Amino acid sequence: MAVVESVAGRAMGRVSLFEAAQRLQEAASLPTTSDRWLAEAQAAVRNCTLAVEAALDNLTAPDGLRGEVQFGEPRLIPALERLEAAMATMLLEFWQAKTRRPTPDFAQRLGLLAIALRAAATDAFELAHEALISPSGEE
Repeated sequence: MAVVESVAGRAMGRVSLFEAAQRLQEAASLPTTSDRWLAEAQAAVRNCTLAVEAALDNLTAPDGLRGEVQFGEPRLIPALERLEAAMATMLLEFWQAKTRRPTPDFAQRLGLLAIALRAAATDAFELAHEALISPSGEE
C-alpha cells in the first residue's frame, strides 16, 4: 500500500480515508454471527482511527491544508473549520467504538460511520482541490 501524500507533501498515513471507509463498510456488512466479524470490525475501526488522525494532522498543520487555505484561499476557512470539526467528532466516535462491546446495533453504527467517513473524505478532497485552483481557474 502506498503512502498517501498531502497537499504539502506530508505523509498522511498508509490508508486513505476512502479506503478506510470501504474497509469499515465491508466489516459492517459481514454477518455479526460469524467468527471473523468482531476481528474485522475492530481492525477496520483501528484503521479508520489512524486514517482520521492523519487526515486531521494534515488539515490542521500550518504546512498542510490549513496553511494553503489561510494564505492562498482565506474564503475557504469556514469550510475548513467545518471539516475539522466533523473529523474531530468522527475521531471521538472511532475512539469510543474501539472500546465498545459489540451489541446488535454496533454493526449498524459502523455502517453509518463508514458513510460519514466517506462524506468527510469527499469534502476533504474537494476542499484541497479548490484551495489549489488559482482564482483564474487555471491549475
